[in-house]
Amino acid sequence: MKTTILFCIGLAIAMTSCTSVEKMVDQGDFDSAIHKSLRKLAGKEKLKEKYVLAAEEAFRKITTRDMARIETLRGSEQSKAWREIISIYERIGNRQEKIAAFLPLISRDGYKANFSFVRTTTLLPSAIDRYLELVYNESMVHMDRARVGSKLSARDAFHHLDKLWAFTTDYRDASTLQSEAAQLGIQHVWIRGHNLTPFEWTATQQKRLLNNNFRDHQWIKYHFSRPAMEHQTLTMVFTRFEAGPEQWSENRYEEVRKIRDGYNYVLDENGNVKKDSLGNDIKVKAYKKVYARVLEVHQQKEAYLDGELIFNEGTMMEEIIPFNLHVGFNHRSATFQSDKRALDSDSRQFLNHVPLPYPSDYELFDQALDKAIPVIGKKVDQDLFTEFENRYTMTASTM
Repeated sequence: MKTTILFCIGLAIAMTSCTSVEKMVDQGDFDSAIHKSLRKLAGKEKLKEKYVLAAEEAFRKITTRDMARIETLRGSEQSKAWREIISIYERIGNRQEKIAAFLPLISRDGYKANFSFVRTTTLLPSAIDRYLELVYNESMVHMDRARVGSKLSARDAFHHLDKLWAFTTDYRDASTLQSEAAQLGIQHVWIRGHNLTPFEWTATQQKRLLNNNFRDHQWIKYHFSRPAMEHQTLTMVFTRFEAGPEQWSENRYEEVRKIRDGYNYVLDENGNVKKDSLGNDIKVKAYKKVYARVLEVHQQKEAYLDGELIFNEGTMMEEIIPFNLHVGFNHRSATFQSDKRALDSDSRQFLNHVPLPYPSDYELFDQALDKAIPVIGKKVDQDLFTEFENRYTMTASTM
């Protein structure tokens, strides 16, 4: 099977390499035709005319096609179109550099190929200037919206202005605009916490919850006291805590195992010890059964903490995401009587354990708060706020 696959791959490569340059030109694969023609001509003193002609025709056709595409795009007022024009000029320039290395290209029959080069060194800078101008203008449209409160437009402006730096390090006041967009695009979020359970939470617990869950992103800044600037609110509410009863269960069982216990001599019918061919006593391994009585204790206590994340509480854009947490105390211990050798690995793992005091309800509440940290952290991230803000922006625009 492997041999067949390798054969097929090799055949495919061979067929590709055998494709004539004339066929490549007919199929419109002009760059491949040029590449193959130049490869066939490289280092040769007597150049085959078919490769000279193929390189000339392929170059003429692909240049014509590229320039026609540029002419189609030149009337556009969108930066995307001019970015494509730049890419086309760069391809043309790279292609012309490859051809230039072989000029003059004369076949052994005396035919001299003619290549009309495009002045990309003049045209490309002009295209880049137009592209930069359009990117800047489009960014300003986003900035106008950002300055009247659209944070998504501010972020669009920031990323749009980033396109400038691929071609320049300084353009008008773009750096200043991008800094402004970076500030306008930040969503400030005031984090609040409410605990409606029977247990009071300490300042340390609150700080642990807040600081470990909410870390700033590029576009999200969290505040644990009410910020002066415009902001959203995220209220973290613990609505219910319930601890179950202490549970104790015992399991008594016996384990039996057959173990090695020396040797037994093999006797003949007269009760004498049998001998082997060398005169040695014949003996076999002896086994015996050992027993152990096991008392296994299983202790359990479970607790549940429910809560809600409320976005923009008390406003028309309020949104609630519930969460539920489960924590528990689960402990096993065991003792045995008789022979320890009878115990299997499952029983042995609990022998070093002893029954433990049950955690209090408050201790389980504290554990639940710790568990809330990663759970809430997964629910609250930049993507969630962005999704919420998208819905908010769309709704606001229809009001």
